[in-house]
Amino acid sequence: MNKNLSSFLLLCIFFHFNCSAQTDQTLVYSSYFGGSGSETASRNVLDTRVDHWLSGDITSSSNMPFTNNAFQSSLNGEVDIFISIFQDLNTLTYASYFGGSNNEYSSSVQFMPGINGFVIAGFTTSTDFPVTSDAYLQEHQGGGEDGFIARFSEDGQLLWSTYFGGSEYDRIENMSVDAFGFIYVVGRTASANLATNGVHQTEINGGDAFLAKFDSDGILMWSTYFGGSGDDRFSCIGVSPDGNTIYCSGSTNSDSNIAVNGFQNVYGGLVDGTIACFNSSNGTLNWSSYYGGEEYDKIDDLIVEDDGSIYFSGETRSSSGITSSNAHQENFAGFSDNFLVRFSSEGDREWGTYYGGDNTEGFSGLTSQYNNILLYGSSNSQNNIVYGNPFDAGSSFTSSYMAKFNPSGEVIWGSHFISDPPISIRAFKAIPGSSKMVAIGGVWEGVNMSEFITSDAYQEYNAGEDDLIYFVFEDNTLSAKTHNINPLKVYPNPATDMVTIERPENLTGDLNLEIFDAMGKLVLRKSLNTWSIGVNVSKLTAGAYILKINTEEEIYRTKLIVE
Repeated sequence: MNKNLSSFLLLCIFFHFNCSAQTDQTLVYSSYFGGSGSETASRNVLDTRVDHWLSGDITSSSNMPFTNNAFQSSLNGEVDIFISIFQDLNTLTYASYFGGSNNEYSSSVQFMPGINGFVIAGFTTSTDFPVTSDAYLQEHQGGGEDGFIARFSEDGQLLWSTYFGGSEYDRIENMSVDAFGFIYVVGRTASANLATNGVHQTEINGGDAFLAKFDSDGILMWSTYFGGSGDDRFSCIGVSPDGNTIYCSGSTNSDSNIAVNGFQNVYGGLVDGTIACFNSSNGTLNWSSYYGGEEYDKIDDLIVEDDGSIYFSGETRSSSGITSSNAHQENFAGFSDNFLVRFSSEGDREWGTYYGGDNTEGFSGLTSQYNNILLYGSSNSQNNIVYGNPFDAGSSFTSSYMAKFNPSGEVIWGSHFISDPPISIRAFKAIPGSSKMVAIGGVWEGVNMSEFITSDAYQEYNAGEDDLIYFVFEDNTLSAKTHNINPLKVYPNPATDMVTIERPENLTGDLNLEIFDAMGKLVLRKSLNTWSIGVNVSKLTAGAYILKINTEEEIYRTKLIVE
């Protein structure tokens, strides 16, 4: 396999075992995972729920450790997807190949809401990719690459699988699943036959971005293009807590047909980031905006928080058009910097900041935990990275970093992650309801990582050319807190449609209510800004749910039964 496809050595080497003072992060678990060939991971091929994590990586190994219930027990092509689910850190509960006789590339995996399996999306060059008889598209449409979407049951059996594409190249680059099981995919395409009627853009203008919605049974609801005469790409997607709004972001060099009632309606130059807001019911556009200055700018990741706020991160070489006043870092510092921005749901910028030093920052990503935002990326800068009590203050090598921000844009801590050879985080995800997070990447052949592999590892050694490594770590700035746990009033309970949640009398200001399914996956978020709120649960799968409100010192929660 081309070394450029090799996995990047996973971040979490900031856990230094000889460190005498407690850092802001602590290693909980780490393990190799791979076969005799090469494994690689990308940013969105990781999802978590309580005591579980799911990954959909890429492998060329013919001897991966598949489980008895695997959908596919052998490597079919040069490169296949490999799906794995771990429980309680080191118990492999499901592992399977997935692919045809050519090459597959995974872009995103997500657990479905409730205990309803998972879905994976990406793109393939295989004409014999495993699609089902009821697929939206049963045949590869041409152009070299077509997208795919596949849904699996809780025990790992294929429920449905479909191609998605037209007569030219098509890549699904990201996916999001809402609380009701609707599946949204984004990417880029040169095909002229993807869009459905009544959406934002029915005709292709060049190499365009696209957004498509499928239901949980794999039926296409709608599909739209987005773009001008240049090259346009969506690589990020998030869904509002109520499921009514879709946010997409990426990059463009089109100087028209991009911004509509946006924060930035004029093309900045060279390459700009883009962010667009769509109506989830019909694929029409609410608003859209450029984001960038006079040089190269791209948006790498996007998340939507409990209150509907949008955070996005990226890479920039522009010295203007990026930050707000009183930002954590107002000035461009190096050859390229990362940036982090918060938008309101209406598309207004609330704050924006650079993050980077006097050298180079590269790719970036985001995850969130307890309303705080974690920005991660690559850097070889020696300044403007480290804050708080880091594992390491810097190195001459290119490395990964992670920085934790509060909702106001203030840095809580930041740290380098150092190793030789250079390391880079590729996927990072918080575990719901805890202070733990999972990171995923890989290690090159011949690199000895034994110092950083824990004694309870699933796999203690590198089995081939480039193996994956999983790390689980704990954020000590969260776990050090103690909370009082109080009941939360909800009625009726059990419920079939509307429930009422009463606001705790001693709490003031806006509060965020979260609803988790039995496996700990967040399925609904609502703002609680009056004495009570009504929530429609009729679209939730029957079963047990946890309703929770978190404050700095208190937790309010109760169980809800949906019938």
